[in-house]
Formats: sequence, C-alpha cells, structure tokens
Amino acid sequence: MLGMICFAGVLPAEAQVGLPEPGPPYIELNSLALPALLPMPAAPAQQDRIDAAVRQDRLPDALGLLLDLAAEPDDTDSRIAVQTNLGHLYQRLGEPQTAIGHYQQALDLIAAGGNGARDPRQLPVYYGIGVVEYGRGRYQPAQEALGQAFFTARSSYGLKSETQLPALRGLAETSLALGQYEQAQAHARAQLSIVQQSQGPASDDALETAEQVGDFLGRTGQYWQQRLVLRDKLKLIRARYGADDWRQVETLQALARSYRAAYEPETYGLADLELADEIARKHPERFSAVDLARLKRELGDYYMTFRSPKRANQLYGHAWALLEEAGRPELQTSWFGSAQPLFVPRPAPRDGVGELPAAGLPEGYVSFRFNVTPQGRVSVPEAEDIVPAEAADMRLRSERALREARFRPRVTASGAEFTRDVLYRMRFRYLPETPGDAGGESDS
Repeated sequence: MLGMICFAGVLPAEAQVGLPEPGPPYIELNSLALPALLPMPAAPAQQDRIDAAVRQDRLPDALGLLLDLAAEPDDTDSRIAVQTNLGHLYQRLGEPQTAIGHYQQALDLIAAGGNGARDPRQLPVYYGIGVVEYGRGRYQPAQEALGQAFFTARSSYGLKSETQLPALRGLAETSLALGQYEQAQAHARAQLSIVQQSQGPASDDALETAEQVGDFLGRTGQYWQQRLVLRDKLKLIRARYGADDWRQVETLQALARSYRAAYEPETYGLADLELADEIARKHPERFSAVDLARLKRELGDYYMTFRSPKRANQLYGHAWALLEEAGRPELQTSWFGSAQPLFVPRPAPRDGVGELPAAGLPEGYVSFRFNVTPQGRVSVPEAEDIVPAEAADMRLRSERALREARFRPRVTASGAEFTRDVLYRMRFRYLPETPGDAGGESDS
C-alpha cells in the first residue's frame, strides 16, 4: 500500500481546504439522532398541540405550551416526562445548558422515587444528555451519559431489546471522536447483532443495519471487517430474494469502494462492480439512466486507479452518454467538469517513518498546481507554498507522493481531456526538529 488515501473533488483556489480521508485520525463524525418527545398521558390534548408545533418546526410555540404544562402535573411520572421533554426542546432550540438543567431535574425526580439505577425512565434522559454533550464537542461526558443510557436499556428491557440501539449508535460515534477505534467498532457490531437477534438476520431492518455498520467500519479504516459484514449481507439477500435480486446492487458497490479505499487492487472489487452493473441492467424498473451512469463512472474509477486508463475512459464516455440521455447536464459538470482525485497517497513525515503517523504530530500542507493527463496522471507539479515554513523538507516528499496519485480526468462529449492548472492542497503530518515541538508547550 502506498499510503493513506483521499477521495473528494478538486477544490477551487479560493477554497483550498485539505481533502478528507476515510480513516483515523481524519475522520468525519456523524450527528446523533435527536430524541423524540415522551408521551404525557395526563395531558393528551396539550400533547397533541405540542407535537403538532414540533412537526411544523414552531419550537418556541411548543416550548410555551410545555412550560404552561410544567406547572400543572402533580404525579411524579408526568413531572418527569415534562422535564425530560423540556430538555429535548431546549436542545433543539440550541440552548444546551438549559437543556442539561431540565434533564438533571428529571434525574432528581427519578432518584427520589428510589427505584435505583435500573429505572427505565432514565433512558431518554441520559440519551438526551449524551446528545447535548456530543453536539457541543464534550465527548467524554457524552460517552458517560450514553453509557448510562445503554446500561439502563439493557438492564430494564433485556439483552435483545432494540431500546439499546440509539445509545449504541451514540457510543460508537463518541468512541470514534475520542480515538477509541476498537470500542467504536465493537459498539457498531453490537447494533447489528441485536437487530439480527430480535428481527432475524435476513429481515429488512437487519439488512439496513448491516449496510450502516459496514459504512461505519469503513469510516474507521477497518475495510476487511467492513467487507465481512457486507459479504454476509449479500448472502442473506440472495438466500431470501434470489441471485439476481436488485437489492444487491448497493451492497456490491459498497464492497468495491471498500477495496478501492484500502487501495487493494483485488479482482473481487472489479467483479463486484461488474455484477452490480449486470444486475441493474436487468431491473430497468428500479434503476434509471442516472443510476446506470453512476455504475459506469465507478467502474471507470476502478479501472483508472488499478488497471487500464483506456478502458476507464471508455466507461466515462458511456456514463457521459447516459447522462446526456437523461437530460442531466449538471451531473455531467459535477462528475466530469474537472479532474477529480481517486487515489492520493499521504507522504511519510520523515524517511524511515511509517505511512500512518501518530495523530499527535503537527499538521501542514503544500499547495500544488499541476496538469492532469487523459490517463489520470499528474504532470509537472509545482509547489506554490508550504505551511509551516519549517516543514520545507516535506515539499519533496509531498511531490513524490503526488506523482503516484490517480485522478479522474476531465471528460466532455469528445472524451477524456488534458486538464491544466489543477489546484490541490496536500496535507501532511511532520516530525518537528525537536521533540518538544510535537505538541503543547514545554515545561521550561
């Protein structure tokens, strides 16, 4: 493997931002699902009005109605539900500290009941706290709250209960944010196990969860584990729906992307894409010309990255023609209007250092201007600036890495074309001259 890779579009000069990478430590975090309002049986009419206001995005109106209701209930369960819902609404209104205050009031009311740590009424409260803390980047307290939500769900409803799923999803994301990749992956796989046990391994929800878990494992760089999950999903689809079922297409595409993301030129990835293309063409009622064009483009990307630029450009031409047939010029422009990076290795921080440097090392970048040939290769790269200046020795390493890159060339109705003056900012991590420069301030 040449190094860590990036997949994204080439950015204009005025927006020179480093391209995202699929694996740690440059990982994109997903937002957590907002908690739904709890039922309030003691006030059904008011709840209907509150729910309607929330659905219509009239959150201040919903809050006013709920505050009026807060003064009315005498029974503890209603008071807990109102305080929990106030936390949920203040969270949606962007007032996290006020939300936490209402969640704490709900917890105090629950604790006064004396039911202990397994009281199921804690579940939405702790989940709400976890979402609030995650949303403001406080991942450690978010993880603690979501852990409490998970424990409450499991102890109250059983090992196979799907009430654990929101908390598990949250724990996976917070563990990812904290750099706890093995824990994050374990939480993701636990979600799939619960859905398969509760609904059956080939149920629609289990198949959807497998896709989500596979995507998560890919985001953490665990491509081999990702492919195991996706292969199992394929087997279940074929067993339930047949060998030519259209539901396989998305999963086959995900498998091929996993091979390409790991820069593993396996024949499996190409075979997966070709099978997806074959199945899609058998189901015109399910796949439009745009869907088929997307498959041709992905096949072209695979050939451009690993195999034959000539074959890749034939596939790009086919994709272009399908988009022309579909009347989608905006997709012709976004897919083929400029050179797009398919594989860009990350330069090592210094000779003799591994390809995946520690996240604690400082980061810099080199801005390059270069041409991209119709064969997807970088031509005559020129470094325009480097930041920081003390990492000047990284310019040559970055240029060597860039020359190994693979791009999707610009494509028009005439075919693949030579692209001039492509701007690209290559990010890197580097080793400072002295150990004390690696992060933080020295004690001296």
